[in-house]
Parts: sequence; C-alpha cells; structure tokens
Amino acid sequence: MLTNVKFENSDYSNDILNQSISDILNGNYLLSLATMKNKEEPWICSAYFAFDAELKFYILTSPKSEHILNIDKNPNISVAIANTTQDPDGTKRGLQLSGTCRPAKDIETQAAINIYTERFPWFRKYITKPTDFERSALDTRFYVIEFRDIKIFDEVMFGEETWVNLVLK
Repeated sequence: MLTNVKFENSDYSNDILNQSISDILNGNYLLSLATMKNKEEPWICSAYFAFDAELKFYILTSPKSEHILNIDKNPNISVAIANTTQDPDGTKRGLQLSGTCRPAKDIETQAAINIYTERFPWFRKYITKPTDFERSALDTRFYVIEFRDIKIFDEVMFGEETWVNLVLK
C-alpha cells in the first residue's frame, strides 16, 4: 500500500490517488517495460514487480537481458500495468508510468529482497540476503524503477473514460 506519495494534482487528494494506484498495483504482478534499443528502435518486455510504500519498483532480471543492456545506455523507461483479463465492457483499470531504471545499490538490495519476497514468497527459497546472489544459480539482479509521471485509468475510482495525469513531487 502506498502511504505517503505526494502528487501535483488539484482534482483529487493524495489519499484517493494513493488508494487507486495501490489497488491497481496489488491486483497485478506483471508490468510491461519499454526501453530504447537505439534512437529509432524501441524494445518492450514483461517483468514481475514489487513496490514499496514510496512507489519505488523492484524488478528481478538478468544483467545480460536486452532491456537491461538498453537501460545501461539510456535509463529512461515507460511502464504499463493492467489486468489483461479485465472485461472491456466492465470497469477498466490501469497505469502508465514514466521514469528511470537502474541497478539496485548495495544498500537497497536487502530492502528489495524483503519487498520482493513478501510479494513472491517462492523467491525465499533462492535468495534471503544479498550475498546469496553470488552462490545462486539465478543469473539475475535487482533493478530499481523510479517514476516522474503517472497516468491512471481507474473507472472504479474516477468514473468512465477518465484519465488522471500525475507528476510526483
């Protein structure tokens, strides 16, 4: 649950915005992550994600993956999150976000492990502390996504065909 993320938006309170985003995030486990291969060619992938109360995302992926090689050259990314099984005639919900992605710093890795394990308990059998990565068969590391802009599409909270554009303070 997001607790105290502050947004620049005069139409809705931070509490309502935090609730909407939390509901959407808690209802989804995969994100679509868009990067740029070069100046002309985009790349997109899917990744499981976990998030903290300040809207920092953690993904677990290989440093050799196409999207991370792209991020090494250009950290700017876009993310889309939506339940792909939602009924198009029903009440729709989703997020579009933009920001940056980078490798988790040493001090962030234990927090990432804790948050990721809480969301995905199966991960505990592989990694419980940062040094486990060195002994693990997993060729993955944690990456941190931090956002600048968010677009919410939440017909449950804001009504039909209403987009809410946010900038983080």
